[in-house]
Amino acid sequence: MSEICDLCRREIQENQQEVWTTDVGEKFVIPCSDELWIEATTINGDIVICLDCYRNKSLESFSSVELAEIHYEFGLEFFGKGKIQTAKNCFETALAYKVEPRSLAALGNCFEKLDDLGEAKHFWSRALAVDPVCLEARLNLERFR
Repeated sequence: MSEICDLCRREIQENQQEVWTTDVGEKFVIPCSDELWIEATTINGDIVICLDCYRNKSLESFSSVELAEIHYEFGLEFFGKGKIQTAKNCFETALAYKVEPRSLAALGNCFEKLDDLGEAKHFWSRALAVDPVCLEARLNLERFR
């Protein structure tokens, strides 16, 4: 199985598998790739973007809302791979395009991983200021009270 980057039309091979477990303990296998890529929602529907296109700044045709989504999604991927500084940069870029509680909370998560709890709390608090029901920010702040 594979995905196609909608920008460069290159095939992204899904050559690995991850085992995920549901909340009720059921396990299932998800095909994945060792290459970083995202699926982002745009006004034209969901699109796949490979890391090469992201790094080469092949994003000029997207709106600021779409760019916020793209940077946020790559931030999640980098965070999941343990590349916290790169994830932090992605979330900061996402916030430059659109201030969203999910990006603020994710940035707080990066600061927590970077052992800067003061900044983590600051960004979780900002997320709650934007959206008082942002569950991720609320739960993270409650862990440190």
